[in-house]
Amino acid sequence: MEHPPIIVLIRLHNEAMGYFVKEMYGEALTIFTEVFSLIHWYLQSKHNPRLELEQNQPSIPIYF
Repeated sequence: MEHPPIIVLIRLHNEAMGYFVKEMYGEALTIFTEVFSLIHWYLQSKHNPRLELEQNQPSIPIYF
C-alpha cells in the first residue's frame, strides 16, 4: 500500500467523532489513535521509502 486511502481516514474520523459526541470517550480515543497511527505510518514511509511494509503496517486492517 502506497498510502492510506483518504476515504478510510475520513470514515474512521467520523466514526470516532460519533462516539465523542455520544460521550463514549474510550471508543472515540481508540479510533482516533488508529487514525493517527495510520497517518504516522504514512509519514514515516514517505520520508523513508526503504522501510519494509511489514515493519510499518497500521495496527488495523484496511480493506479496499
